[in-house]
Amino acid sequence: TITYHVRDSKSSVKLLSKRLNQLLKQLAVLKQIQVLEGKNIIEVMPKEITKGNAVERIIKPHQKHLPIFLGDDVTDISAFKAIKKYKGITVSLNPNLKYKADFIVNQKDINKILDLR
Repeated sequence: TITYHVRDSKSSVKLLSKRLNQLLKQLAVLKQIQVLEGKNIIEVMPKEITKGNAVERIIKPHQKHLPIFLGDDVTDISAFKAIKKYKGITVSLNPNLKYKADFIVNQKDINKILDLR
């Protein structure tokens, strides 16, 4: 997978996503590869691989433990779903994802929890 953080604007994300999809179509791999857009991020990955799949593979052999996942963008939604499947806790740093997460926190809260000030 490839994750690219865009520091310009949301329009840059849209433009880059459009160009990547065109390239993947030309290469005849668009059916196997997906381009996900977030706030300032683009992720390119095989369609059968998601953050949710990765999280589930980690959780499955450790079901005695409580899984907790922190995410901040739409690219984390599949991981939120996997955590929910295993009765875990989801935390978002993005108030726009409150419908997907158990808790919404800001970066200062996270720093306090981790004692990073």
